[in-house]
Amino acid sequence: MSDWSSKEAAPAPRMISLLELDDAVCRWPVTEAGENTGFCGHATGGKPPYCPYHRDKAHGEGTSAEQAALKNLKRIMHR
Repeated sequence: MSDWSSKEAAPAPRMISLLELDDAVCRWPVTEAGENTGFCGHATGGKPPYCPYHRDKAHGEGTSAEQAALKNLKRIMHR
C-alpha cells in the first residue's frame, strides 16, 4: 500500500473500468462520468472506497469556516 498525501501529486491513475471495481481498488473517478468512466484503481489498503491519496482529498482539511469552527470548539472544550 502506498501512503500518498493530498499535498503530493496525484498517483497516475490505473484507469480501470466500472466492471473492474471492487473493495480492494480505489473508486475515485478520473474521467468524465459516463459509460467509459475510468477510475483510479490503486489499492485501498483495506479502507474502501478510496486509496490513501483520494481518501485524503475526499475528507480534506475543510473550508476556512469549518477550520475556524473546529478551533473554537477545541478552545471551548479545554476551558
